[in-house]
Amino acid sequence: MASPEAGNIIGVVGYKDTGKTRVVEGLVAFLSGKGFVVGTVKHIDHDSSLQPLATDSKRHLDAGAHTVVVVGENVVEILKSGGNTLKTGSPQTNDLEATVAAYLFSCDYIIVEGFKKEGIPKVAVVSGDTAILKEAKNIVAVVSTGDRPDNIPGFGPDEIEKLGTHLIENDILKAPGSRISLVIDGKPVRLNEFVRTSLAGVIQGFITSLRDIEDPSTIELRIRK
Repeated sequence: MASPEAGNIIGVVGYKDTGKTRVVEGLVAFLSGKGFVVGTVKHIDHDSSLQPLATDSKRHLDAGAHTVVVVGENVVEILKSGGNTLKTGSPQTNDLEATVAAYLFSCDYIIVEGFKKEGIPKVAVVSGDTAILKEAKNIVAVVSTGDRPDNIPGFGPDEIEKLGTHLIENDILKAPGSRISLVIDGKPVRLNEFVRTSLAGVIQGFITSLRDIEDPSTIELRIRK
């Protein structure tokens, strides 16, 4: 399941004007440059900020993101690299797991800007004030122009490729593999390893028995009662 536990997601956190979006851009460019499909999630405080061409979300797309999801208080906006935009009201807007499962399932890697309280591994972007290191959970690396903590790997703003390599080589971002997601009435359902493997095997078995189907990379099954 493409969820915060899947190993294909990394957060970028920091206070305003510390350079978070620049780090996201760098990671998107690094991963997409290796041929991976990259999605991003950006959390904003007010729905009035949902103006994609004038906000950081456009920068995510320009860096190479396939899909950008902007999460507001009462709305989710999905931007695609082909230029399509979808706005939808949703009771799940502040649920990162639901957002990932619903809109970013096909992405190899997902980079999240914001959501500092989530348990996903995070890169902290620091410029002077280091309080974010205590405020956010699960900091695995720091990007800073100044001093860096001795107990956390540190990188400069111009070392984002080095940061991306560190995340992959240390298995913080795991190699993309097969994933299965179950969403019922817009809500993701957690599946244990046995159920995930069994369900994927049954569905793939049925698909391979059909004519004119050759090794699909993504299968979507939708049932409406």
